[in-house]
Amino acid sequence: MNIGNIQQLSGLSPTDYLTAADAAIGAPPGFWIWGPFGALSFNVSTPGNFPVTIDPSFATPYTTSYTLGVQRQLSDDWVISADYYHKDINNILGVRETNLPFAARIANSGGGLIQTNGFGPWYAGTYNAGILSFEKRFNKRYSVGGSYSYVSENDDALNSNLGTGAIGGGNGFPTDSFRGIVPTVTDPGTKDAKGNVTCPSKTNATAAFFACNGNFVPKAGIFYNGATLDGGPSDFALRHTFEAHGLVELPLKIQFSTIFRAQSGFRYTEAATVPLDQDGNQNFNGRDLKTGRNAFTAPPFVNMDLRVARTWVIRERFRVQGLFEFFNLFNNGNPAAIQIQQSQGPLFGTISQRLPGREGQVGLKLEF
Repeated sequence: MNIGNIQQLSGLSPTDYLTAADAAIGAPPGFWIWGPFGALSFNVSTPGNFPVTIDPSFATPYTTSYTLGVQRQLSDDWVISADYYHKDINNILGVRETNLPFAARIANSGGGLIQTNGFGPWYAGTYNAGILSFEKRFNKRYSVGGSYSYVSENDDALNSNLGTGAIGGGNGFPTDSFRGIVPTVTDPGTKDAKGNVTCPSKTNATAAFFACNGNFVPKAGIFYNGATLDGGPSDFALRHTFEAHGLVELPLKIQFSTIFRAQSGFRYTEAATVPLDQDGNQNFNGRDLKTGRNAFTAPPFVNMDLRVARTWVIRERFRVQGLFEFFNLFNNGNPAAIQIQQSQGPLFGTISQRLPGREGQVGLKLEF
């Protein structure tokens, strides 16, 4: 069904059919439209509060990567391997406020502008990993395997958006939206009620400085990419990960299987005592710019799951398997959330929420 054959199929003109379709689902007039290829369509995203433009520098995201690996068979059953992975992630898409004057950071004066949000390739990232692994194939009633990974993941994608949400207005900004050659600006300084200078006047003509409101002002005449202020470990970066698994088959068709995992804690960012509006657009960033994004690491995660199973063969094509499983066998208090508020003093960096402790379940599986 399309705009070309709808009258033949329904007896209604294309316009009348849209009106009838709107009424059929109780939608307002104009909900249904004929799309660019003649198919019945509707607008998924509602228009945003601020105009979103596709930046002239728009480019398709892509990655460049290479892998090196070596494997050695020690015997008929044992294999060890070592691998190295490198990946450059280019043109990560996101939104920044493209019409924000650079001088807005001096007095936080950009909030009154009608924002023009540029959708473009503002961010990038890198991934490097080394992995050592071993594996013993199932033989003599048991198998075992495992791996250790050392990983470095870094990006500046504080608010990336690879989907179409940014076009509809659902977006966030980098800490600093400015991108380009830095102009010369002057901070007039501040005085108290008696006329005493509390913060002297400064200019970026010869050097970078911090404005009286705490915002960073880079040196004039250089290219400056504000997104680099958000550079740091990726949100999902885990420096160390060790995993081991095994299976043992006992007489009477009883199987023990387990998986053990120990890894570095997740990354988190310190929240500032007084949030800053770094670029002056009235969007205050809650993080402390002095310590950087994802500069802290939560306590490590350690977990072991165990499964005991037995299978009964009732007939050739009918089997019954009984299961008994433990999750988090050692009842470790693995962190789920961390206290990130700088204002909490000694509580900063402590665990505020934990993942579930030891759990067990019994199951019965029928195979036929």
